Amino acid sequence: MNELATAHGLEPVNTVTKSKCEVLIVAEAGTQSGKARKAIELGKPVFAASEFFAWIDGSD
Repeated sequence: MNELATAHGLEPVNTVTKSKCEVLIVAEAGTQSGKARKAIELGKPVFAASEFFAWIDGSD
């Protein structure tokens, strides 16, 4: 997924922070992972991997 993101002009990061992370891609919609909770707390959008792949398919 990192390679796909980079190939489509995104910059993957390993941590969710206010300044470094603009959006979080998660394996499952509705996940309650620590990263997902942090992204929501910071007001960052959270998308399921299926939505990410649909976006990739639509941008080619």
